[in-house]
Amino acid sequence: MAALLEASVLPELTLAGAKPDLVLVMAIVAAMLVGLEEGLVWAFLGGLMLDLILSSERPVGAATFSMIMAVGVAIAAARIAGHNRRLVAVLLAFALTFLYQGLSLVILSGTTGLAASPASLQSVGIVALLNALLAFVVAGVVRWYLIRYAPAERTEWLGA
Repeated sequence: MAALLEASVLPELTLAGAKPDLVLVMAIVAAMLVGLEEGLVWAFLGGLMLDLILSSERPVGAATFSMIMAVGVAIAAARIAGHNRRLVAVLLAFALTFLYQGLSLVILSGTTGLAASPASLQSVGIVALLNALLAFVVAGVVRWYLIRYAPAERTEWLGA
């Protein structure tokens, strides 16, 4: 659903010609707040869905590879992050946007001959800010959901 929204609705809601990467943000927040497996699932399936939906614009696998690499860095950061993972998720959404967009640009330039321009590099900064803002909102919703609906953890020695 996030890939479909990113490919259909978000291009119509641009700021200075830039749109946020909803699937990337969801994958980073899932990796930071929910767990390793959930983050990788969001990255793989979300990237694959983006690749399939936008197959006329990019080769299949470009978004998947870039997203898995970016979420891999987020997972490594989750291992060393303290208790304030929501703030770390927002900062990582900002920083990893540059990695994700850079890897995507390298893949596209190698496969389609697309060249980077100063305007495209400036728009990556705007996308990074939009992703950080979106990550703040998404992380808040995910945290609320986990507090409200996640099963209570019990230690085994207390009994079932």
